[in-house]
Amino acid sequence: MDKNQPIPMTQNPKSVSPGDSRSPRLAEWRIFAMVACLSVLFSADVSATAATDSSSETAPSSPTTPGLTLPSVDTAYDAAVDFVQSWNTKKNPNGVWKYGWSDGLYGTLVLFPQASKSFMDSRQQVGWYDPAIDLGFTPCVKLNIGGEDDDGNVCYRPGAFLLHGGGKGDGKRYAHVVWTAPTGGHYSVHATFYGQQYHLNVDLHILVSSNPKPRPDGSVFIRLSDASSLPTSRISCFDAVFTENGLSKDYRGDFTVSAGDTIDFTVGQNDVSGTHPGAVGLDAVIQKL
Repeated sequence: MDKNQPIPMTQNPKSVSPGDSRSPRLAEWRIFAMVACLSVLFSADVSATAATDSSSETAPSSPTTPGLTLPSVDTAYDAAVDFVQSWNTKKNPNGVWKYGWSDGLYGTLVLFPQASKSFMDSRQQVGWYDPAIDLGFTPCVKLNIGGEDDDGNVCYRPGAFLLHGGGKGDGKRYAHVVWTAPTGGHYSVHATFYGQQYHLNVDLHILVSSNPKPRPDGSVFIRLSDASSLPTSRISCFDAVFTENGLSKDYRGDFTVSAGDTIDFTVGQNDVSGTHPGAVGLDAVIQKL
């Protein structure tokens, strides 16, 4: 059985809000993904044409919905749904999304080079990590393709899209999920961070750049600076700390962007040395207005 088997994927929803029961379309996709992925990963009748060598990084054939070529009107970019394409193709960056780590919150982003099935917890998660600084599959960005997973350490929801900081050394690295604007214009952001591990101690941020700028109608959009000025001009428009499981925090905001601007969802270890419980779920949808 090939651990790198592709996940069946659906089209991006045109309009969706993050969360589980609060988002019927996203919840529906996650139920579909859980069933479909389990059948792919554990079926004894996997075709030879779909299988790839477990040590190979060659991308299998799969349906694609490239984020950079989606229609510009009524388009939603969903971090969890779009991650399926990254796993299927083993590509990072993945359309408008990229996944990586940094030393410090504002450190240089290093893309995760390795796509793998997780060798931790129930081993029903697939994601990206960096073997050079890895410690227990951290830091990482991964998707739970199994069912509910509560082993007294983690408590993953079905379909949970997860970030975990950490790694070798002081264990203070951040995990990042970064969206890059394919075109300029107005976009809305709705994100929910939620705890997925007992005894959490993490810090959470959404990084953008520059300062709020009012629109003609008086409402406020945050205007992002030119991408070439990153990372020095990045600022946080959202900050939170989780020191126990079961917490969740929502963020809603509207942005005016230029093509190439970024919005960065990131999770760290709350400046505590040594890798420790830090699995946080992320629901994030960015929609063109």
